[in-house]
Amino acid sequence: MSAFDDFTGLITSAFAAPPQRMDIIKRAEIVICFIFYLFVCVIV
Repeated sequence: MSAFDDFTGLITSAFAAPPQRMDIIKRAEIVICFIFYLFVCVIV
C-alpha cells in the first residue's frame, strides 16, 4: 500500500510541479518507469 501511496504522490507532485519543461519531463520519466516496474512485478 505504501508503494501505491508513493505512486500517487509522484503523480500529484508531477502534475502540481511548476511549468518547467525539463522538470516535468524528468518526473514523467520517473512515473513511466515506476508503472513499467509495477507491470513487470505483476507479471513475474
